[in-house]
Amino acid sequence: MDTDGLHNDAEILRIVLLERDGIPIYTQLFKPRRPLTERIAHLTAISPEMLAQAPPLAEEWERVIQAFAGRYIPSFNLEFDQSRLSDNAEHDGLTPVAVIGDCLMLRAGTYYEAYSYPKLSDLCMRIGFPLPEHPRQDAYDRARGQIHLLEAMAQGITRVPAPTADTEDDSVDQEDEDPCAPLEG
Repeated sequence: MDTDGLHNDAEILRIVLLERDGIPIYTQLFKPRRPLTERIAHLTAISPEMLAQAPPLAEEWERVIQAFAGRYIPSFNLEFDQSRLSDNAEHDGLTPVAVIGDCLMLRAGTYYEAYSYPKLSDLCMRIGFPLPEHPRQDAYDRARGQIHLLEAMAQGITRVPAPTADTEDDSVDQEDEDPCAPLEG
């Protein structure tokens, strides 16, 4: 989910739900009430032009409810996503969405022994699935990253060693990273 900020009244700009094989279940942009800031455009890869023809969230709300219905949703920050869905529904006088799922960010933090909330981009890099850099990184990239992260955790993968340049000098020892090392701060 992309929003126009992290504040309590942040508006939802985009929702992307994917099947575990990466096929989209639901993907939609929403026209916000406020103008899009340059910073949010940079972080979300959403431009004002992309939102020009997008419907307001309220017009799509029934389809949003249907997209979530009967699905177990692993979300990288489930509490934030649930709060934004709830707050946006309340603002527009809509029926709340029931989200059944779990927070992949908290589960990954425990799994990788992170000492603070892990960043999805750091975890994806760690498992060998780097996300595109901003401003090219969008919600679809992050959703696919979450799928890869969940698969890595299910397979017991804690770290994919970084590729090393092949050298002809075998006398140089290269230290391998500890695959079980906790994430750094």
